[in-house]
Amino acid sequence: MHILKNNMNIEYLKEFIVVAHIRNISRAAKVLFTTPSVISRHMQSLEKDLCTRLLERDTHHVSLTRKGEIFLNQIEPLMIEITNIIAFMSSDTACGLKIIINHLDAYPKFFAFLNKYKELYPDIPISLMNSDPDSIMTTLLMHEADLAITMQNPKLERSDFNEIIIDNMQIYIAIPKTLYSENEEESFNILRSGKLYIPDTQKNPGVMNVLEQITKQQNIIVSDIQELPDFESIIMMIKHDPAMALVPKHYVKFLPKNVNIISIPELPTIPLVAAWLSSNKNSNIASFITLLKQHELII
Repeated sequence: MHILKNNMNIEYLKEFIVVAHIRNISRAAKVLFTTPSVISRHMQSLEKDLCTRLLERDTHHVSLTRKGEIFLNQIEPLMIEITNIIAFMSSDTACGLKIIINHLDAYPKFFAFLNKYKELYPDIPISLMNSDPDSIMTTLLMHEADLAITMQNPKLERSDFNEIIIDNMQIYIAIPKTLYSENEEESFNILRSGKLYIPDTQKNPGVMNVLEQITKQQNIIVSDIQELPDFESIIMMIKHDPAMALVPKHYVKFLPKNVNIISIPELPTIPLVAAWLSSNKNSNIASFITLLKQHELII
């Protein structure tokens, strides 16, 4: 499919929007199920068609030029409208539901709910997909997915998105066994001088509430806090780096064997939400959300 002027490829425009939001070619390629070289080639072709530079590139990141910012602001609403029309024309049971959820086995209650939904609606095909946390909003806006099961994300707190809380995740502190002490006070003292991995606080604002409560309850100020993109990245990191980490209860089963966990009573939880685009006309979303609200998963 092409835009008539300059024979411009619509898929290139979608790719540009994803790159513009994620600001990283490699991560955008992962989201789009292609390779960085293909994305780079498409962006160069788009810039050639427009006779202007849209992106500034360095080794690890990209940023938008002034014209790139203007182009994004103009083209994104148009692309959303086009995908809304396409989604409306194809919105029937046969289209099924495309759901973003990373590490499904981390959420056993949702897995049980999903099996129940399939029993009640066997004719609605369900597709599960992974998505970089940075790109969930864009993936929903482009109708590449209908729903996202994700930790509460400020990017989704917009008027054009709906969300409901489906679970609250208790947070634990993971401590390497080499540092762990049966004496709780000694374990907390380690936090004062050791390294603590936490997920990106901009994407996980609830984490700041957890840290503030640790400080308040235990009179501890952690001196060396390292932010990683998400909890999945933290699990991978502590398999190789014997450091402490904040980990949700759902992810405890993935921790390496050389790690113990400690809990702090009354720590704030981090909400797990189901989010979807308000303008998505896929009628299957309504049946899914209705059953979700009736299920014991909802708090």
